[in-house]
Amino acid sequence: MSNHENLSTYIQDHLAGARFAVNLLEDLSKNSPRRIATMANRLLPEIEQDRAVLERILDRLERRISYSKEFVAWFAQKAGRIKLSLSTAFGQFEAVETLSLGVLGKLALWRTLQTIEPTPAWLTEVDLSGLIQRARAQHRQLERLRLQLAKAAFGR
Repeated sequence: MSNHENLSTYIQDHLAGARFAVNLLEDLSKNSPRRIATMANRLLPEIEQDRAVLERILDRLERRISYSKEFVAWFAQKAGRIKLSLSTAFGQFEAVETLSLGVLGKLALWRTLQTIEPTPAWLTEVDLSGLIQRARAQHRQLERLRLQLAKAAFGR
């Protein structure tokens, strides 16, 4: 596989992860206590914007979206509903922790793209510094909520 194909696969994997996050945030916004739903509603447009950046990158790489990976992400999130029972404190905790870990993965993606040399023309159009700052802010927000939810999930 060429470096170009490897990069495309890497972006495709993150795009599928973003689809998973969007679906989970949609579920949390509808089926959760107010503080979780508020966080989900606040993060959802940002995650959708990040997802759109990944789609534009794939377009610039002249690669098509892998709908099989998109389906797997959608299916995994729907199947995860069985484990992530959003009606329980533990399920809410796990859902927020899953999102928090996903944002760390996205942060790693943006930082990885910064290391590509020479910098491809298509990458100069992407505000990686802004995306990194936003991912860090998203993670801080999710981590605060995750720790609050841990008290309810594991405390007395």
